[in-house]
Amino acid sequence: MNQDIVKYRLTKDEKERFEENGYLSVPNTLPEEMVHRLTDIIDNHYEDALEKGETKSNMSYNKTAFISLDPLFLELVDWPVIFPKIGDILGWNIYLYHSQLSVSPPPIENVAGQIQQLPAQKDEKWPWHQDNGQLNEDLRLTPPPRVSIKVAYYLTDMSQPEKGNTYIVPKSHLATAQPAPTDQDNLLEGAIPFCCKSGTAMIFDQRMWHTVTPNYSDITRKVLFLAYGFRWLRPMDKMNTDHFSGLREPVRRQLLDLDVTYHNGISSHYWMTPNDVPLLSWFKEHPDKNPKI
Repeated sequence: MNQDIVKYRLTKDEKERFEENGYLSVPNTLPEEMVHRLTDIIDNHYEDALEKGETKSNMSYNKTAFISLDPLFLELVDWPVIFPKIGDILGWNIYLYHSQLSVSPPPIENVAGQIQQLPAQKDEKWPWHQDNGQLNEDLRLTPPPRVSIKVAYYLTDMSQPEKGNTYIVPKSHLATAQPAPTDQDNLLEGAIPFCCKSGTAMIFDQRMWHTVTPNYSDITRKVLFLAYGFRWLRPMDKMNTDHFSGLREPVRRQLLDLDVTYHNGISSHYWMTPNDVPLLSWFKEHPDKNPKI
């Protein structure tokens, strides 16, 4: 890995804020040039999906396992501004178990030359949830333990609400139940819109309650989600990483789960040697100066 990433380790203040609130906003994570390059790739893929009839121009489009769609996406797997923070939160025994490309155009239609809001979208219930679905229920612990975190890279300016913002409930990662509904439609108690400029990343705990919301603006919202979990957590996507088999960078190979070995018949997801987890060596060479979460 690039040794410059050491300067992006999680600070004591960042750790405290993440632990208390369940999320961390990291502005200026992606330079403007990278935002443009990623946006161009997404636009091309989205246009292709429209032509194939996989989505419609006024519907949200989500593509899982997007990492394999373009070599540039691979750069995000260990993006130097963000990845060391992931490691400081979860540790070295991790990999990328889920990725999702999200495009949310305005829910509009052209009627006799007039752009109109689609009424069905206005009444849509917001899908509040914690990540990992049934896992949180099966653990039967309140609150469930942290087993993964997600990074959202916002490629669109989301500095104002009603642009399809992610709504979050800060501190709900430690709640013993779903936050109570309020008198306002769709809002849970304590919910706020996550507003940010393009190039910002949000790191959040899988236990924090959050939801996507309708886009009532005149722009198309574009976000890339990458989720990291412990290596024994099974993939959420049907990930096709075969064409990455020639990668030489050991940490990326770990993050893409390319080198699963077996020791006396036991998978290295559960019983590992240092060779199975090269990220361990990096952490030993660069110990965290702040207390562990």
